[in-house]
Amino acid sequence: MPDKELAMSAAFARGTLTLLCSLATVGSRADAETPVRITDLRPDGESGVLNLDAAVFADKLYFAGMDDSVNRDLWVYDGISPAAQVPGGAGVEPRQLTVWQGALYFEGGPSEDRELWRYDGVNPPGEVLDLLAGGSGNPTNLAAFGSELCFSGTTGAVGDELVCWDGATAPDVYELRAGGAGGSPHAMTAIGSTLYFAAFADGVGEEPFAYGSFLPPELVGDVLPGPGSSIPESFAELGATLFFRASDTAGQGRVWTSDGISPPTQVSLLLDVEGGVAVWHNRLLAVGSLDDPRAPLGGSQQLHVLRAGEFVRTPSDTGSVLGANGFLDHRNALYFRAGGSATASDLHRYCGGGVVERVMDQFADSSYVTSKPVLFQGLLYFSAFEAATGQELWAVDPMTAVLCDGFEDGDNSGWSSSAP
Repeated sequence: MPDKELAMSAAFARGTLTLLCSLATVGSRADAETPVRITDLRPDGESGVLNLDAAVFADKLYFAGMDDSVNRDLWVYDGISPAAQVPGGAGVEPRQLTVWQGALYFEGGPSEDRELWRYDGVNPPGEVLDLLAGGSGNPTNLAAFGSELCFSGTTGAVGDELVCWDGATAPDVYELRAGGAGGSPHAMTAIGSTLYFAAFADGVGEEPFAYGSFLPPELVGDVLPGPGSSIPESFAELGATLFFRASDTAGQGRVWTSDGISPPTQVSLLLDVEGGVAVWHNRLLAVGSLDDPRAPLGGSQQLHVLRAGEFVRTPSDTGSVLGANGFLDHRNALYFRAGGSATASDLHRYCGGGVVERVMDQFADSSYVTSKPVLFQGLLYFSAFEAATGQELWAVDPMTAVLCDGFEDGDNSGWSSSAP
């Protein structure tokens, strides 16, 4: 075996052994949430896992990685053995890995021929749908939506538009903006029987749309009437009500709501939304800063909970939660990636009461987390940067979240009446 492969294998083995030892003792230590590096695909400080693009398929974690400076490859990790390249996955440049109909789909191929690829876990990955013959269809923003896989793509007949495919027949293409520019749909979020997304359309600018299977997309509402764009994103649903972030006439991000009948309306005139919007435990949460100068920490980004029609700030042990995104519900806690006022980007946790807290101390200074967390075999996986190894794949077992409520008996009912 070549020296490089021996070194990489040894590094993988050390990372796996460290992780297993950490998990074996995690229940008995106060500092149990210690992250463990899983890979070092490119030794000597070079990055091998850039901004983790991953999906869990057939109880394995698949991700895009690189062991040289040329191409991104398709890699797989089973939680025990060292991560390895998928046979036939070298240089396929996988992006936006998505599980749908018992297989792994992604945008792949060389730069001059980016198309939809498929991997079934057995045969080598390969192109499965050619959107633009002789060019790149560029399928991006993949979203598994029931019996369809929807994405933004170019077919040649129209520009970059909403494309939905049933896996067997020719894909349906929905033209939202006439001409070669296309509607450029993005921020796709499947909620129940509806796919919400943002797109450009003639006469309304970039606004929110809703798609039901095999029916033309409909405009949720012209948030900024006329050709102006509200740039919607971060769609969430609480009950039968849709919530999302969009800009107002002054360009500030606000939370908007739509019941599907009346035009969208602002939820709050005070919260300037600068991060994500999420629904968790039947509560609406949004990340931003309060415009009200009388509010404590009014100028800093915080996690807020909607109560009685207004957003209430949750305190944070890092002073703020900058650019919070990638919300993930796990072990009775809400996890997400965010930066602090005096710390680098890290994983944070909210338990429904008390403070938003940093999960780890590993990435407080020059190191930082570079992706949203992905749940695999009970652990949180993410990419992170540190000077010695560059960006690589890491994992943490958030065992203390079992008692995230702060009570020894694990009963979280005590938080139900607390604020927020």
